Amino acid sequence: MSVDEGTVVAITGGFGSGKSTVAKYIEKLGYKVIFTDDFTKKLMVELSLLKQELIKEFGRDTYCQDGALNRKFLKAKVFCESDDCKKMLAKLNSIVHPYVLVEREKLIEYYIADGASHVFVESALIYEAGIEEFFDYVVVVHSPEKLVIKRALARGFSKDDIKHRLDSQMSPDEKRKLADFVIDNKGNQSDLENAVDFIVGIV
Repeated sequence: MSVDEGTVVAITGGFGSGKSTVAKYIEKLGYKVIFTDDFTKKLMVELSLLKQELIKEFGRDTYCQDGALNRKFLKAKVFCESDDCKKMLAKLNSIVHPYVLVEREKLIEYYIADGASHVFVESALIYEAGIEEFFDYVVVVHSPEKLVIKRALARGFSKDDIKHRLDSQMSPDEKRKLADFVIDNKGNQSDLENAVDFIVGIV
């Protein structure tokens, strides 16, 4: 997805892989980075048409009285082991993703028109959403499962929640095969930054 000579790079990986750490380091280097989770939550609050669709599907409890997204309510609806939860998650994604794709592309085009040579997009669902062809390169961040679990527990996730998230995502091996670049994140910050520096220097 080259836009007027700009290069668009996806940063993806499984739950707890460290993709956000990679993206934050790239941002620190001075590049434009779109953090898709934060971007999505912002759209879910600010886009009136999207809000209307979500309220119609999930009810008025989707939003708090002050207009903020009721994340606790939505999490209970879509993150559990039941088939109903899985259907709800699929429905949520089917409503939200089209808006995210359109608005994210607008932001990418704005950054590049404003002079950015590269725009990086941090997102968990590049391959799952089938949008890899929109990017010039896809970088997959991978961590050993034991380290992923350790990090997630430290962040307050329960073992059941971790298991559900790991089971519901595309396998890391599949992502590695599809990637243009792979960063093996084994917990050493210096090694991670060196790997990022190498990739950023050639894309």
